[in-house]
Amino acid sequence: MNFALCIGWVLLSSASAFAVNAHWHAHWIGGPTNAATIVLRREFGVEPGLRRAVVEVCGLGQYEFSLNGRKVGDDLLTPGWTNYRKTCLYDTYDVTAQLKEGRNVADILLGGGMYNVPDATNRFAKFRGAFGPLKAIAQIRLEYGDHVEFVGTDKDGAPVLGRLPFPASTAVKTTTRVGLRNGSRPRS
Repeated sequence: MNFALCIGWVLLSSASAFAVNAHWHAHWIGGPTNAATIVLRREFGVEPGLRRAVVEVCGLGQYEFSLNGRKVGDDLLTPGWTNYRKTCLYDTYDVTAQLKEGRNVADILLGGGMYNVPDATNRFAKFRGAFGPLKAIAQIRLEYGDHVEFVGTDKDGAPVLGRLPFPASTAVKTTTRVGLRNGSRPRS
């Protein structure tokens, strides 16, 4: 299985991205075209006095969003399947309780779902096809007493793309630590 870990975000070219309206303070990002699963990661700071934090996230195919190592929401296999050329669903969660003052880390685990179904040579597949490489868009709205900040998927950060030399389940469990750096490998 191809698996990629991205530290920071990878900005997709406008030709490969879906349209985003003015509501979003973020851009579509993704990994390599042949990855079956990717993790997109971003560290960010939270100032004292946070009153409310809301995340909006869409992952194509399916995604799991986590903050500081804890899954956000109770949903499985989100978002629902659509004709991705016409509609992309996104979810909104209140994440105030999952954030802490100081450094925080957000992870998006992306898998193909119905968005990217590879050829199945050794098993039955009702259909095959891909709408494109895996991608996501997310923004966290941080509301303070006197101002609002957004942390969104964008080109910031130093991306690392490539296969991980250990099982995906281990990678997902260990990448939620703040401070994991480009090229570093978590200890078993």
